[in-house]
Amino acid sequence: MKTFAYSTLLILFCNICFADDFRTLNFGESCVNIAAKEQSLGTQRSEESTDILRVFKGVHLDRVVTIVYLCNEQN
Repeated sequence: MKTFAYSTLLILFCNICFADDFRTLNFGESCVNIAAKEQSLGTQRSEESTDILRVFKGVHLDRVVTIVYLCNEQN
């Protein structure tokens, strides 16, 4: 019975860990299209945004969240 309980808890914990997405951003992709992608996901750009940090506010899984991208591109 203990094994079943531990297995169930482990499965539930793993599902919670992988429930989040990575906001459809491919790591290493240019930051040029981030604003359009986030707008299509229903978030709004925050006043806290800078040239390097792109900050967005939105709702994810019924919670208010802050999404931050570090865009330190050297062109």
